[in-house]
Amino acid sequence: LKNVGLQMDPKLEASDSVDAGLVIRVEPPSGTAVPLESKVTVVFSVGKKSIDIPKVQGQDLASATATLKAKGFTKFLKEEQPSDRIEKDLVIDTDPAFGESAAKDDQITIYVSTGVLTKDMVDVVGMDEATARTALQTAGFLSVSTIEGSTSDPARVGKVIGQSPRSGPWDLSKPVTLTIGVGSSTSSSSSSSSSSSSAVSSSTTSH
Repeated sequence: LKNVGLQMDPKLEASDSVDAGLVIRVEPPSGTAVPLESKVTVVFSVGKKSIDIPKVQGQDLASATATLKAKGFTKFLKEEQPSDRIEKDLVIDTDPAFGESAAKDDQITIYVSTGVLTKDMVDVVGMDEATARTALQTAGFLSVSTIEGSTSDPARVGKVIGQSPRSGPWDLSKPVTLTIGVGSSTSSSSSSSSSSSSAVSSSTTSH
């Protein structure tokens, strides 16, 4: 423009059809006769218009898609993920996420909850505690707690004699409780000691 005696007045504008940095149009249009030193507006593209992503977390897929369409988005991809926060069949999040922006023809990924992640329980009754913990953790049950339970069978001492839950599907984020067998001889010895002490005490009192 300077070469033909005109001044350029640059403007920026979003465009879905013209790449960023390229000229969208000239005002007045090319070929129009104007006086020397006139200002000519040259509109440059900043790329596609960005639209803010709306919040759709907690909605079902149909409602979330409708909300996004109302904003102008047209391309969607559904992905499923387990979640212990969001109920089954409801939207966990989107990519791009709420608060970010995207062009209307960009693909929006919608992550839908499949509910909590469960797995069939591993039966570890009869194993020693260390082996039982390893078996459960290898299967994905990372939270394992133990309590003691009395047993009269010496072969079951130190072994898992009870398990809750023992079978069926179980939420991997919830704890599994193991009952570890302890001998009943400890409590019997305690009682015997107590009786002996009482007898000695009585005898001393008599003297």
